[in-house]
Amino acid sequence: MERNRSHKVRFTKHAREKFEVLKRYGFEISEEEVIRTIRDPARVDKRGSQHFAIRAINAEHALRVVYEERKDHLLVITLSGEAEALWRIRSSTTTRPTSSR
Repeated sequence: MERNRSHKVRFTKHAREKFEVLKRYGFEISEEEVIRTIRDPARVDKRGSQHFAIRAINAEHALRVVYEERKDHLLVITLSGEAEALWRIRSSTTTRPTSSR
């Protein structure tokens, strides 16, 4: 994704609101962390026009950023901090772990 390094990163209204939502749950993320996740992800998946970049931010959580490549910028659609995303980084398969319920 060398190409992403030179693109300007913009955020949708929804993505900007997610910063505050995550902060209320004790998961404070900066714009710089989002940009770092896009530019240097541990893993990237793609569905249609959307890219799903994932990067560990500490021993227990990963940041997942959903973005689209536009003509002259990258548009962040949404972001989330989650423990399951960290599992996806470490996993060599794309199947989810089964519940022991």
